[in-house]
Formats: sequence, structure tokens, C-alpha cells
Amino acid sequence: MNLELFFKTLPELRRVLTKYAEFKPTRVNLPNKRGLNKKLYREAVDEILKHESNLPPVVHYSLQHEFEQDLKTSTKHGHQKFNKPTNKTYDKFIDFLQVFGPRIKESGGEIMVISGHKEIFTYAAGGEKKMFDSTQCLEQLSEDLKNLDYLRNSSGFVNPQDLLNIPDLKSMFNKDAQYIPHDLQINLEPEKVPDFGVVFNPYFSGSELKIEEDKLRRKLATGIVKSVWLQFGTDFEKLEKGVETLRRIQEEIRVTGKVDKKIDHQESKVIHSYDSIHHRGMQWPYTKQHDEKILDESKKRWTPVKSDEPINKKLDEPIKKPNKSDVAIHGTIFIPTPEFLKRFQKNPWKGVHCSEEYLESEENAVAFTKSLLKKYEQLNVEPLIESAIRTETDENCYWKIFDKDEFDQKNIAEEKLNKLKEWLNKEEKKKVINSTKNKTLYSADSDKLKKYEEMAEDYQRGRPWY
Repeated sequence: MNLELFFKTLPELRRVLTKYAEFKPTRVNLPNKRGLNKKLYREAVDEILKHESNLPPVVHYSLQHEFEQDLKTSTKHGHQKFNKPTNKTYDKFIDFLQVFGPRIKESGGEIMVISGHKEIFTYAAGGEKKMFDSTQCLEQLSEDLKNLDYLRNSSGFVNPQDLLNIPDLKSMFNKDAQYIPHDLQINLEPEKVPDFGVVFNPYFSGSELKIEEDKLRRKLATGIVKSVWLQFGTDFEKLEKGVETLRRIQEEIRVTGKVDKKIDHQESKVIHSYDSIHHRGMQWPYTKQHDEKILDESKKRWTPVKSDEPINKKLDEPIKKPNKSDVAIHGTIFIPTPEFLKRFQKNPWKGVHCSEEYLESEENAVAFTKSLLKKYEQLNVEPLIESAIRTETDENCYWKIFDKDEFDQKNIAEEKLNKLKEWLNKEEKKKVINSTKNKTLYSADSDKLKKYEEMAEDYQRGRPWY
């Protein structure tokens, strides 16, 4: 079970971490949203990693909320200043990996990469706008990590600084600059990059679901995605089909070793609760015309040009199979307090599909949540509680969903087991210490005691009798 963090200041975050540790979560999820981004967001990541609770974090990274504006590329080379294509948003993501990636991995955490509910753009050559989302970000990172692995293992150079000294490094690849490791990517250490997670909404229908599945296929095909986080919904049939589809896609990629390049690369601004729409407390405008505009833009997506150069043949090889046999699947649940249900009825979140029966009463919502947890268990899906546990009402509702007696019994059994392990470790140390020979100078002479005994006997004989 994972718990999502809700706070506004760092002192409040420390209190929440201490409180959440009492619930024994597997990990805690840190959202990246309006009001919790940029400097405060990084400070929060640092605070979680050094907190005494030692709870592994699942750090959400929203491209929208960490967006950096690029300069528009030049359309002419005359008197206008030439600006080459850049992607400062991706560069910022790489910097985040360098600063926090090793510690997140060491703690047992991961990074969930999400697009956000609002599309962002960079610029291709000639001033053309190009949309950038989580799918493209992961594909680009996977490409950079493969390039780095190839350079480090076969270039003959032993460190990043040597690689940076290669004249015109990018020309060796004959690819667009945005798909080649530059100074930031070169300094990445692939072995210290943590696992990544992505979101998937199985509750869509028709063309929206097809687009969602295609995007999931592309993300899993990168080989660096190790977890999938499911949206909340009340349709068990769609949930089961979604998990089945996920497993099927993963098996297809495992068998073929690559993703079908003929897949339609259309992008859709489907909204996930992870994209922070629910944290804002308002519904994002969403129309059919809006969707069509985004699809038209996505058809202009730039595709890397392949080359016949030997080095490109190496880079264009099928992706490696994931180290783990299966990606971990996580599913969302909410704590249905009366306040939550009332707020949701008035202002439902985009992309969250709830039945009228669920919203009708707290009793119905609690009963459904228990059923959903059982379904998750059957499907091997780990739950994420995407509600704050601040007040006594929140906690009481939490224990309506989970069995407090069972939780307490598990804690007692776990505490006894830990004490037993601690005692066994102490006994083992004593045994090792007692079995260790004393190799000091005095004990090294096995005849030392005998000599002292003989000296004592001589003394007794030599003593006067009076």
C-alpha cells in the first residue's frame, strides 16, 4: 500500500511523514503540481530522502509543472540571430536525475513521469512547434541511456570528461541534436538512474482507449518503465480488461524485443488524476475540437532520421528486455469521507469515472472500496491511497476500509519477529567472539602457565621454615 502526501510547507511535510509511518506504507507518493513545483518541490524530495521515517518515495515528475520555455528557432539566417533547437524542459529533467536519481534509487523509490493536464511545446528547426510529453521524454531518455552505454563500453574513453573532448561528438550519430547526449546527459550514470513509472487509464472507451493503449505500448517499449499506475474507476470489467491488456502488451514487447514502428503516434490530452487536475479543485476545459487540434499537431511529429553508419546500426538495435519479468501495477483508491463525496459530486475530476451508486452515500462508497481492494488483490495490483489522512474523521474512515485489528496483530507479530531476529544476531555475535582465539603475546606461549607453576614451586622450596 502506498500513501500520497498532502502538505503546503516543509514542517508540515515532516509531520505528515511521521504520521504516515504509523500506517506502515510500502512507499509514499510525492505529487508535482501547482504550488508544489520548482524550488519547493526539490526541497520536498530532499526532505523525504533524509527523513528519519526512511519511507521510500515515488516522486511524480510533471513536465507541465517543471516546464522551461525554449527560444523560438530561427526561420531565416539573414540578419536574424540564429537559435538552434533546444529542450530546456528535458535538460531540467536530466538535471533532476543527476541530483536526486542516485538517492531515490538507493532508498528503493522511483520516479513517475507524467505529462500534466496542459500540453507543452518545444521548437524544431525552422521555428516549428513540437509537442513534448511523457511518452517522448521517456523515449528520449531511453535513447540517451543506450547511447551513453555504447560510448562508455566501446569508445575507449574511461570517463565523461574524455567523452566531452571528442571533436563534434554529435556528428558521429548523424541525428537530431535533441536525441543525442550533450553535456548534461553525458554526465548521467546509467547504473544510478532509478526505475520509472507511468500512468494508464483503463476506463476510457473507443478511440480514446486505443490511443491510451498505444501510448502505454510506446512507454513500456523503452525498457526503463518498471511500474504502471492505474486511474481510479468503478467498472470492474474495464479494470480487468485493462490489466489484461497491460500484461499482453508487455509480453508482446518481451517476445519481439521492440515496439511496432507502424503504430499511430497520435497524442491525446486524456486527463489522469496524477496530472494534478484534482489538486486544483476545478475542471479543465475539454472539447472535441481541442482533441482534434492536438491530433493534427501530433501528426507533424518529428521522426529521427536513420543512417547507414555502423554506429547508428548499433543504436537502432531492438531494445533490451526488462530485467524484471513483470512491471508492478498500482491502482488508486480514495478514502470516501462525506466531505470528499460532496466535493466530488459538485465538481468531478476529469478522467475519473465514478458510478452514481458510489457517490450516493458513504456506506456505498466504503463497500465499493473494500470490493475494489479485493479485486486489486486478485489482479496483483498494489493500492495507492490518493486521499489525505489529516483529521480524526479521515482516520476513522480509513479504518472502515481496512481492518484495524488485523493491522494491529500484524504489527505485534512483526515487532516480535524483529526482537527475535535482534536476539539471534546478538547470540551469533557472542558465539563468534567466544570462538575467537586470543592471540596476544602472553597466550601465544602455551608453556607460559607451566613455567609460572614451576617458579612458584621453587619459591616455596627456597623459603626459610621460620
